[in-house]
Amino acid sequence: MPNHSPSANQHSIQGNFLKKQTLLVVLLWLLFLILSIRIFRPDSLYVTFDSDGAIPVLMANEERPVTVFDTYYWGVDRWGAWPLMIARAVHQATGFQWTDYKLHVVRSIWVFLGLLILVWINSRAALAVLVSCLIPLCLEPTIRWHLFNLSQVYAWQLTPLFFAWLSLRRLLAAELLSPAGKPTLVKRIVWCLGLYFGALFATWSSEASTLFLGFLLLLEASRSYFSQRDEPANKWKWARPLTAVLVLAAATISHMLMKANYHRHGIKHWGGDYKAPTWLDTGYLWQDVQGTWRNLMDFDFGPLLVVCGVFLLGVIFVLAYTVVTKKHLLRRSVIHFALQEDVTMIIGLAGVASINLVLMTVLSHVRLSDYSSRYLVPTFFLGAIAGLMSLYVMLRLLAHRLRLSRYLIPIAIVGAFLFLIVRFPRFELNDKYRVYKETAFALAQKAPGAVVMGGYWETYIFASLQQPTNTMTPLPLEGLQVRIPWTPPMLRNAREVVIEYRQNEILNRGALPVELTQYGNVLKLKDPQFYENGKYSFALYINERPQQVTPR
Repeated sequence: MPNHSPSANQHSIQGNFLKKQTLLVVLLWLLFLILSIRIFRPDSLYVTFDSDGAIPVLMANEERPVTVFDTYYWGVDRWGAWPLMIARAVHQATGFQWTDYKLHVVRSIWVFLGLLILVWINSRAALAVLVSCLIPLCLEPTIRWHLFNLSQVYAWQLTPLFFAWLSLRRLLAAELLSPAGKPTLVKRIVWCLGLYFGALFATWSSEASTLFLGFLLLLEASRSYFSQRDEPANKWKWARPLTAVLVLAAATISHMLMKANYHRHGIKHWGGDYKAPTWLDTGYLWQDVQGTWRNLMDFDFGPLLVVCGVFLLGVIFVLAYTVVTKKHLLRRSVIHFALQEDVTMIIGLAGVASINLVLMTVLSHVRLSDYSSRYLVPTFFLGAIAGLMSLYVMLRLLAHRLRLSRYLIPIAIVGAFLFLIVRFPRFELNDKYRVYKETAFALAQKAPGAVVMGGYWETYIFASLQQPTNTMTPLPLEGLQVRIPWTPPMLRNAREVVIEYRQNEILNRGALPVELTQYGNVLKLKDPQFYENGKYSFALYINERPQQVTPR
């Protein structure tokens, strides 16, 4: 009969536990992914669908070849469009037709993949990490609104940011050494590539990711150093963090070159660089602080940010106390506590949240956008996760002190999941979306292939909902923002032009003009009551002298 050592039995029990935990995590992850896809879709009350959200649908279904102009959300360089380039490649290669719902499904899966990466970063507390991510994602209105909204970039940004963080952790970790003590080259190359592409896609989505990644590099390098400095077999070397710095620098430079090329292309082909201007808002700092404060006060999960802040301040205070009083044993214990995966994750999430908070307070474009809460989504989401993880760590310490860890922690996690299930929203249809869909379908039937004009918010939205047949060409009235610069020349080819006149700021001031000049074309009124639905009214104009001009 084989003689199994206690150590072997212990490893076997631990392995079985990890397998069961992994299976449970995957099942719960899949359950809430399916619920989120069904309930937070574009036609629900929990998100919004408008012309900003319509642009990604139009980009994914565009028949023109991909150009440099498509590397960013059409007409603005602050929103990296690499997911939409991939979607268009799929469309053009297979004929697959994207809709707002299909993009929502892919976007939701992408967001949830980011949660799995965070679980991977802290696998010992996998269930606690998962529920800490799901509660703010699914229950907090502001976070939910923007992470499931097609017009926002954060869903695409955060997942590669988390993957770059994971790659940093692995690149700097001692496990990259083989049992013989030599570096495992294949692993190092894999995680270097993971770091490069994670950093590139995160920075491409939003340049703020550069600062986030710089902080995470400092955090992981510090963790690596303090974890390995007392282990002779895994002596810490500067080569690891230097490699990480070079990889991050390569990703950053790659993006800088890409954006410079985008600006050059815009000037050459469309007469504008499409820069989203921003600067340090030094003349309005107090006003900016007040705007940020109002957003923080409106955040439903604000107490979690306070919990996280108190937890970190407590750790910093104790560590400072050990330095001043020269209590080396206590300092060692505090450092050991801070190096635990739970605490390191809290520090990382809170640090990124804080950097974003400061950035969005001092940069001018936030004020120019009337202090929209969307700019604080990384602060809200990551800060809320850090707050819940802080509660988990404090509960774990208390349970350990009371010798109740075996019971208290599982009960708390089960209770958190039950709370999430009970409070999970039920689907509610958005009546506005129903009007959008009805209007888009009716216009496509009455004037297939025509140009639809009006205000910015009354053009792109209808064209995106008309996929895949009879799609109209969206074009805001002259003088309004145009996202697709090749559409004004296309007006010359159009015979019929449908204009929404009740909602836009140009034509809603008086009677409809019998003759209207737009982008050098003279349009004549044919039917002032072409179509009406709810708040929208459309008139039919005729371009009597269309010219067959091939758009660039």
